Amino acid sequence: GYPVPAGEQSWSADPVVGTSDTLNLGSWTVPTGAPITGYTISIERCAVLSPPPMFTYDDSNCELAASLTGTGATHSVKYTPTSLDAGQALVAFVVAKNKYGSSDTDEIPASVAVGGAPANTVAPTFTEATASDGDTVHLNMGTWSPAVTQYRYTLYACLAGSDPTDPASQCVNLGAARTASSTVSVTVPDNSGNQYYLTAFVQGINDNGYGDAVWASTVDVNDSGS
Repeated sequence: GYPVPAGEQSWSADPVVGTSDTLNLGSWTVPTGAPITGYTISIERCAVLSPPPMFTYDDSNCELAASLTGTGATHSVKYTPTSLDAGQALVAFVVAKNKYGSSDTDEIPASVAVGGAPANTVAPTFTEATASDGDTVHLNMGTWSPAVTQYRYTLYACLAGSDPTDPASQCVNLGAARTASSTVSVTVPDNSGNQYYLTAFVQGINDNGYGDAVWASTVDVNDSGS
C-alpha cells in the first residue's frame, strides 16, 4: 500500500554552481484513500566514473549535500549547488510516505555540476551592425551562467577581411576595460579613411573565477571622411 514511483521524476536542468535547480518529484501510484503525506529527499554528491555524455557515477561513494522535505502537496523542490559540488555527480534519493509506510528509495541523477566560473550561453552583440567614425555604438555583454559580477572586454578595430583571433591579423587593440553593466557605450574611433570593423572579446567574471572569453558580433565602420 505504500507509494510507488510512476515516472517523470527529473531535474529541470544540468546543475550549475550558484544556480537554483528544480527537482520534479513526478507522479506516484498510491492506493485509494492513502495519498502521499510527505517526502524526504537527500541530495548527495557522488564520485563521477564517466563524464557526460556517457555519465556514470558511483552511488556507493557519495556524501550528503542537503536534506529536504516536502508535504503531500509538494510537486518539486529546489537545490542550489555550491562550490563543494563542482565536478561531482549530483543525485537525489527520494522517499515518499503515506499512511501505510514509506516507498523504496527512488534514485534521480542530475549530472556533473559545472564549476562556478561563468560560462557564456548567448554571445555578446553590438546593437548596431554599421556605424561611422565618431558614432556611439552599444555592446551587450550577452548571457552568462552562473551570474557574473563584472565583465572584462577588449575592443579591436580590424581592417576588412582580417581575423582578430590571428596574431598576424591587421587589427588594432583599442584597450581593455571592466564594467558591472550588461551594456556599455563605445565611441567608434577614426581610422584615417580605412574601411574596417569593430569587435570585442568579452569575459564574464564572478567570485568563483574567470569564464572563457568569447567574441562579440562586429560593427562595419564607414569612415566619414571617405
